Amino acid sequence: VKGLVVNGLAFDADFDSGNCAKVEAVDAETDFNIWTSPDCMGQPHETPFRTWFYFSVQGFRKGTTLSFHVQNMNPQGKLFKHDMRPVWRSLPSKPTWDRLLYPVVTTGSKAEDNFVLHFKHTVSSPAADVLFFAFSYPHGYNECLLRLARLDALFSREPVVEADCLDASSLCISPQPGASASSHCGATIVTPRAGGPGLQPANAATDGIPAQADSATGACEGGSALSSDAIGKLIEQAAAAAAAAELPEAPSGVYYRRELLTHSLCGRRVELVTLSGSNGMLDCTEEPIAGLFPGSGERPRQFEKKRVFFLSARVHPGETPASFVFNGLLEFLLREKDPRAKRLRELYVFKLLPLLNPDGVFFGHYRADTLGLNLNRCYLEATLERHPTVFAALQVLKQLSSRGVLEFFVDLHAHANKRGCFIFGNALPFERQVETVLYAKLVAANCLWFDFNGCEFSESGMYHKDRRSGTSKEGSARVGVFKQTDLTFCFALEWFALARNCTALETCL
Repeated sequence: VKGLVVNGLAFDADFDSGNCAKVEAVDAETDFNIWTSPDCMGQPHETPFRTWFYFSVQGFRKGTTLSFHVQNMNPQGKLFKHDMRPVWRSLPSKPTWDRLLYPVVTTGSKAEDNFVLHFKHTVSSPAADVLFFAFSYPHGYNECLLRLARLDALFSREPVVEADCLDASSLCISPQPGASASSHCGATIVTPRAGGPGLQPANAATDGIPAQADSATGACEGGSALSSDAIGKLIEQAAAAAAAAELPEAPSGVYYRRELLTHSLCGRRVELVTLSGSNGMLDCTEEPIAGLFPGSGERPRQFEKKRVFFLSARVHPGETPASFVFNGLLEFLLREKDPRAKRLRELYVFKLLPLLNPDGVFFGHYRADTLGLNLNRCYLEATLERHPTVFAALQVLKQLSSRGVLEFFVDLHAHANKRGCFIFGNALPFERQVETVLYAKLVAANCLWFDFNGCEFSESGMYHKDRRSGTSKEGSARVGVFKQTDLTFCFALEWFALARNCTALETCL
């Protein structure tokens, strides 16, 4: 949906992480049916994943109650029975996200595949604002780049910012060698997004989504609506302000290095950040890796007697709590006066990979990349041509393992069924299993939010097959990395999808 006017309100989702396939009026003027786009909508590899939605509304009147009915979501009843509610904010007057005031209602069933989410919101924002609604707290690709640009500024490095949502020509700039842009991103670039939901013509029907009626368009009641580009700029301004507030200053004695690890299938940046204390720093640098780190120059410095903690996030785009966990850890590690953070910087080198699936994040997917793949099942067969982000992460992990410095690997996720924070580990020989279980027990003793009883270290959990795709968890990050490095402390950290306050990860280390 881009600049669509229905009953005098302008709807848009053509921005970073946006997702809304269709809007139609119901009976009342402020009552709307919404359809969300499945991952890779309109492509040969379209998936059945239909959960994430994120759209804007303009032209409203203060005091009006807007009602929405999301018609085609995958059943998420286990989430909503815990009183999960979509989130909203209003730019520029209210940049922070909040849960909706009114409880949601769900109808339909999984068996009949007619699950509908009903929610409403009474407008308290100025009429000139842009209202945003989302399945959960969004955290987009550009928001990640702006946060890294903030780190660059703190450590006096020239920032790198590619505002992807504002320039259609930048979307598929760097396809991997041997593959055309069209094979990765779809046949056509549609301003300002390509290869995702925006590729489908606005009046076409797909996957049970009725065609958008031309009669739905008209004049926005509040006057001229902001364009998708202008909405994207509003989002970026709010993200930059949040990054500055959450990362106010750089502590002394910190080593920081940001690298372009590789490009995604659609040419987006896959970043790798190295953080540590400056103690023990050697003159030598890490070795280059063939095919990776394009144009990054010198690799990070090596450190004497320091182990490596590798953290990755957002292999599943819709699991946005993973980004807030990631940001919480980053903020914690950069605290000047916290003795725990200082000690961790003295002991460890942190390798931080914020977005494993930047294309899926940008296009508002829930689980897949732009080829319809669940990248968290590709760790045993990853190639640079088809899975460049996973392949690149694995090459770095293998290099660190070969040097004997890799000690922890943690892949961040969000879970829709189990509450709290917990880890999935691997089934190991007895003595090594004791170490991993004891680690989880120590985390639980130091973190109020960590659920030790929710943790799992079973062999069946390593080889369980997905009901829909038939792919095995043997290809997941924590199992695949273990099989290729024999690393003991190799985990998936799960956070309940309803949560956002994830800074408690500081006590999980």
